[in-house]
Amino acid sequence: MGRRNLRGLELSFKPLKGGRGRGRWYKKIKGRMHYFGKGDGVTDKVGYREALAAFRQWEAQEQARSQSGVRTATARSLQYGMSALDGWPDNVDLEAARKQIANLKALGGDADTFARAADGEEHRRLLRTLSELSLDHLRKLAEVPRPRDAAKTAAPIIDQFLEAQRQRMERRRKLDGLRAKGQAVQEGRRENMSPGRFSRLATAVASFRKCVEKEPWDGTEACAARLVRSFREWSNEQLMAQKITPASFNQNVQCVRQFVGWAEANYILDRIPRDRKLFGKYQLKGTAKAIPIKELRKLWQHADDRGKAFLLLGLNCAYYAVDISDLKAEQVAGGYLQHHRGKTDVAVRYLLWAETRKYLKKVLPDSGLAFPGANGRPLVYYTDGEDGVPIRVDNVNNWWHRLTKAAGVAKGKAGYSFSNLRDTCASEVDKIDRQFTDLFSAHVDKRMARFYVDGEHFDTTGLDKVLRELEKRLAIWLPEPAQRQKSKQGK
Repeated sequence: MGRRNLRGLELSFKPLKGGRGRGRWYKKIKGRMHYFGKGDGVTDKVGYREALAAFRQWEAQEQARSQSGVRTATARSLQYGMSALDGWPDNVDLEAARKQIANLKALGGDADTFARAADGEEHRRLLRTLSELSLDHLRKLAEVPRPRDAAKTAAPIIDQFLEAQRQRMERRRKLDGLRAKGQAVQEGRRENMSPGRFSRLATAVASFRKCVEKEPWDGTEACAARLVRSFREWSNEQLMAQKITPASFNQNVQCVRQFVGWAEANYILDRIPRDRKLFGKYQLKGTAKAIPIKELRKLWQHADDRGKAFLLLGLNCAYYAVDISDLKAEQVAGGYLQHHRGKTDVAVRYLLWAETRKYLKKVLPDSGLAFPGANGRPLVYYTDGEDGVPIRVDNVNNWWHRLTKAAGVAKGKAGYSFSNLRDTCASEVDKIDRQFTDLFSAHVDKRMARFYVDGEHFDTTGLDKVLRELEKRLAIWLPEPAQRQKSKQGK
């Protein structure tokens, strides 16, 4: 038996037999003894505080576990109850479903899908009820004066659309956080949205709202077509005045196409406009630009060890700035770099050149991010602006600007960007053996064979040969040919 708690302590103390005053702190919960640490008696304040901290931690874990169980049970109950919508929609109790949806939201669960399904069923029932009314009754209802609703203009609908996309972005951030902790997560294709994509979309949405915010909205196809046409004409005027680029025009068109698709899917619009010319885009010219070897040598001469590692990763492995930012030390092993491109879901194994291995060995840590930034953050990340729109912080690009300035190499539209390193090596690979260009660049594999090939067991012999030849062509760390010949004659 434990000693009676007469001191008002939250935990009780139970001496050990033969322990000479030592014992264990415990609490009886639901008829069961739970122990949280040892001590030297009820006067041992340090032991009590440690045991109390352990109890608080256990209590929080139990509460979280209980909440998670309730959340899972609520979601399953909703899923079971609303599954009847497919076959017997009239059997679904929408009022009870709404209460469960509210409970699921309060527990921190994702209830958006259930809410949309309930809204859709309620919409169907209301339409059915209206169709059963007589024409005279409907005419009387139409004659009743109604207060003007702010939602009858386009602005609130556009705001709802942007908020829905923001939620997609937040879900992606949560999943990325779980991935960073090593958890395996499942994510549907195009289910969520990256911060970079949301940032570009938010810019187009702001222009769209400014253009049509006062226009009336009645949810018809004709109304949507009118809004899209107005924004398209405005974007075209901006393009002719050279205030936006063709790429920005295409981004605006893509924005309104996504808007009407979302509105139709959520029963806010009866149909997407049938005039496909409204969504036509400009054919953009390729922006690939290879950097001459002469310019690459200048950059090499002015780069430090870390910068040389960046240049080599760009040329050896066709790396973008974000690839360098996300690189883990564990990806480099046995003279190869294991790379999985998230955008295309393509896995590639790059044979590292001797010079690449040399500089990676100098700068790579034993584990974790290969090139951690300030406070351990990645070199490329997003931070929220004042309006809640993510802002890209690219320290690799900042380094590139400093390097090009020091080396006297042009940058920007008239010069070269860091991504042009990828253009340079991809162009050379295409000259060496065109069949490996897509694999080297980690592009989408459009063959049916991709469904039957084990991506973890592939033969890189062919790509290895290409990379060895690429090393000879892009050996910017060696003297120029004339200098090499001269040095040989001197010897």
